[in-house]
Amino acid sequence: MEKLCPAARGVWLVSTLLVASFLVSGGEGKCKDPRCNANLSPFQQWISVAECLRNTPPSCPDKYKLTIEGWMNVTSEDGEAFCKEGGCKDQTLAVLDCINDVKRDAWFGSGAVVQDLVFTINHGCTYGFNGTTLIKKKHK
Repeated sequence: MEKLCPAARGVWLVSTLLVASFLVSGGEGKCKDPRCNANLSPFQQWISVAECLRNTPPSCPDKYKLTIEGWMNVTSEDGEAFCKEGGCKDQTLAVLDCINDVKRDAWFGSGAVVQDLVFTINHGCTYGFNGTTLIKKKHK
């Protein structure tokens, strides 16, 4: 093999790394789970948060689906249906876990953080919901 100039060696190295990365990822480069994206910039982290929110299964009625506003639209009358085993509670907690995994400092339009929503769900399923999100300290 001939000796390569430094620039050609750099191009060869980058090309080799890109091909190796493509092969290791299964060739597709697409991951359906937002948690596959590690070490993202803050902007890309927010995109992953939006992807987590979109991953809510269709079995959960729209009124219970978590949005970027962070409003828990669960009333006292809705509590039993929301909290049942395998129901929207479990699905919503899975979405919140996803959000926490991709952006630990994520906050919602209501000023709530992930921990506030988890507390609201757990408190509501134990003592009843009142249609509001319990926020310890609003994000500014």
